[in-house]
Amino acid sequence: MAYAIVYAMDQLAFLTGWRLALAADLLREPDATIGSVARKVGYGSPFALSAAFKRMRGVSPAEYRAGAGTGSGAGVGVGVGAAE
Repeated sequence: MAYAIVYAMDQLAFLTGWRLALAADLLREPDATIGSVARKVGYGSPFALSAAFKRMRGVSPAEYRAGAGTGSGAGVGVGVGAAE
């Protein structure tokens, strides 16, 4: 029974990481809103995406977006699951 619980959590962590990696890619698109990104990766609201993104990446989607295109390194190299 414990194996099933651990295995399910690994799948959930993988899925969350994959969705947030997709979100990070989509946030690089200048015309994409946080709401549209949230819908595309399966979150019910921009708030839900923002909370998950900040928990896993350490920065909000807006902060990530601001640093991703500047070459400053902000938002780059922060791995999925860094807060775990």
